Amino acid sequence: YYSAFHCSGGRENHLTNNEAYSVGSVVLLGRDSSFNIVSNTSGREMHDNGIYNSSGDSSSFLGGTFENTLGSGVKARGRSHVVSGFTIKGCNVGVNLTGNGTTPDAFNSNGFGTVCSNNTIASATGHGIQVSGQDGLYARDFVISNNTIESHLGTAGFAAINATMEQGLK
Repeated sequence: YYSAFHCSGGRENHLTNNEAYSVGSVVLLGRDSSFNIVSNTSGREMHDNGIYNSSGDSSSFLGGTFENTLGSGVKARGRSHVVSGFTIKGCNVGVNLTGNGTTPDAFNSNGFGTVCSNNTIASATGHGIQVSGQDGLYARDFVISNNTIESHLGTAGFAAINATMEQGLK
């Protein structure tokens, strides 16, 4: 399935007030794009993720609604992103956050400084919010705050918030 909107590389792309149904992702950002703003984005019956930022830094993902997403509502790889103001219902993982790249920084990490706040996640079958490794390295110094996770459906090894990090979850 193709994404409804795909930006590959570049800086300072602004995508706002977009909606899509039954596609791969509503928005796919790739190739180390940075300083993007994606706001008021909505979708239903996504075959991948609502928003997927495959690499890059310093992008803001601000508000929207995703329902029945096979992947994540928002998946953001890289560093210094903001994910805030989403309502995500019926997904595998509500918000999935990782670093990106095979070259570690001075702290042996590949991502830092991402903030995930003020999201509502309902009926996730996996993790509500997941912070994990990518490319064999872990992220550091992420902030997870003021999120609401309800009707969490994950069992066995799943948690409402699951973080595997190098250091510094706040």
